[in-house]
Amino acid sequence: MPEMPDASFAQFLDQYLAGHKSEVRAPAALEYAAIALKRHLGDYRPEQLLPPAIKEYARKRQADGVGPGTVLREIGVARAAFSWALAHRTIAAADVPIIKNPVKAPRSREIWLRRDQARALIRECQFPHMRLFVKLGLMTLARTSAILELQWTRVSFERRLLDYGEGHGNKRRALVPINDELLADLQAAKRSAYTSYVIEYRGRQVQWVKTAFAAACRRAGLPKNITPHILRHTGCTWLVEDGVPYEEIGKMAGDRADMIERVYGHHSPSFLKRAAASLQLEKGD
Repeated sequence: MPEMPDASFAQFLDQYLAGHKSEVRAPAALEYAAIALKRHLGDYRPEQLLPPAIKEYARKRQADGVGPGTVLREIGVARAAFSWALAHRTIAAADVPIIKNPVKAPRSREIWLRRDQARALIRECQFPHMRLFVKLGLMTLARTSAILELQWTRVSFERRLLDYGEGHGNKRRALVPINDELLADLQAAKRSAYTSYVIEYRGRQVQWVKTAFAAACRRAGLPKNITPHILRHTGCTWLVEDGVPYEEIGKMAGDRADMIERVYGHHSPSFLKRAAASLQLEKGD
């Protein structure tokens, strides 16, 4: 491809989408990020994407109501667009802007929902597919992509198991048991299903839940930093709080037991109790 010396950032984004969208697992998410980037930065030339412009972008996006995690994902799309352009020789290496993160990454693993907050969130989901999505996230510890890709052929009502299939990259997936509450919801969804996908809306597979999820969070009075991925963290936290062994949680979440202990161990009811007891001044000999 020939270089585009006078191209705007929007043109580089359009080129990236046209060449790369079919290769990603969540094209709707990519398009959503591109819409925001083009709205605020589309008319910029690459050399104009300096730190003040990127920081102003972050400010405007947070004023739109999105969190730091979303801002960072969108900035990642901007970098990817220029990397794609460089690989396809539509931009010279010297013209690729250095785009630094304008906000700090959120510490999502320190955020989780209480059970009353989770119940409020489910009540405020206006559509059945969103209520089922939230319950699957909480009760199977699955990531958003795994839930949206789940098909009925991988749901065994007889064995009461969900098979989330193979993961992508280093994101492992698991074979997860179906509890009584989730079983009833899945059976109801299956009776009204039009597609092969568990999460569907109006006869089509759902590929993007962030907007509907954020709206339900607002109605439920939840903080703005609650994202769909928090459902997984919430489920893991509840299990640790209930004293479920790390190995069991790891198998359900598709993670190693030592990682579960490292990230969520401080929620355990027995966390460091023996160590704290050993430091008492009055100890029996």
